[in-house]
Amino acid sequence: APAGSCGPTLHFEDAAGSTFSPSPANIELFTHPISTNIAVAKTGFSPLAPSGSNTINASLSTDTPAGIAGYTVSVIDQSNTSVGSFDVQGPLQSSFTWNGTFGSAGASNYPPDGHYRFRLTTHYSNGLTSSGESKPFLVDVTPPKIVAQSTSHGPFIVTANGNSLEGTISGSLAISDTGRSISSWTVSLVDPSGATVKNASGNGAVNQSLSANGTFPLGGPV
Repeated sequence: APAGSCGPTLHFEDAAGSTFSPSPANIELFTHPISTNIAVAKTGFSPLAPSGSNTINASLSTDTPAGIAGYTVSVIDQSNTSVGSFDVQGPLQSSFTWNGTFGSAGASNYPPDGHYRFRLTTHYSNGLTSSGESKPFLVDVTPPKIVAQSTSHGPFIVTANGNSLEGTISGSLAISDTGRSISSWTVSLVDPSGATVKNASGNGAVNQSLSANGTFPLGGPV
């Protein structure tokens, strides 16, 4: 029989000639293995990243959408254990977005740093299930370590108006992330009013000296 909805048609007739034909029961017939897929494009993400970069998206698909009563997306760790799951009732949607938590946002709800994968399980109204898994992706919930300090400043020259100093401020900057590489960084030198005196940026791990030449408020820290 071809795949699809089918069901028996019943007809009853008693000795007096009365007839009764109940509505047939629909049965979803599957004649081939079900293919269920979930895929991610990112290799990793951080729930602590700025909005727009703090989630991971997955695309969901199946070759047999008819008869799906609901589905479950589970987050699987490297020991093949589910650390959390999301149950959805109704037809399979085309996408799923995860913000790294299993409830309201907060560090206590984040899983530990590590590689995870999604498992999609579709549940059919006839009791059948089908599953598929994504490739692994990294979840990073530990911020990089940043150490910045002033190493020297001066000599300074008082400007003509007597309200500021001209000279050089030097400092050191170190940024590292255990087990992961630094993608990019930006450091800003700001005065007490919050105005930016100088910006510096780069890529990769940082362990270097920085300096800024300029005019700074008299008697005010920078």
